[in-house]
Amino acid sequence: MVDADAADWLDQWVQAWGDKMTHLAYTLTADRTLAQDVAQEAFLRLYRYHQDHPEVEIAAGWLYTVTRNLARDALRQRRRRRDHMTEKLEDGVQDSFEHTSTHRLMVQQVLQTLPKTDQECLSLFYFADYSVEQIAWRLHLTPTAVRTRLHRARRRFADHWGGLHDEQP
Repeated sequence: MVDADAADWLDQWVQAWGDKMTHLAYTLTADRTLAQDVAQEAFLRLYRYHQDHPEVEIAAGWLYTVTRNLARDALRQRRRRRDHMTEKLEDGVQDSFEHTSTHRLMVQQVLQTLPKTDQECLSLFYFADYSVEQIAWRLHLTPTAVRTRLHRARRRFADHWGGLHDEQP
């Protein structure tokens, strides 16, 4: 059962610090959904700590530290999941390793023929798995500008890819 005074206390903290903690988490993770989850978990921990230690005066720095640590943990966990998935994929495609190697080299070769902005957008979108919004934030562009760049970059890539295959015997 939630104590009404504790709920009011938590609500005051969320009103005062919610946006700041979400922004901090977003700055560290570059993922809005993950940032919201991190901030929510930080406030849950704040609530639990207050329930366990009502005599302790909690400072905003405590909440900043918890939010920062949770965001870093979430990034580590995401990286571990990605590494695990990569291992699984590599185990499953051992037979096609040479084909994959050659294919990667060809992709890299075509990417290098493109303008730097195209390389950056395509790499962030396809290899780093960034969303359009994350790319926009990172490159200081609007999401519409990123979509336009991605569209043009894909078209240039396809043109160069086709030219590369035309040269193959």
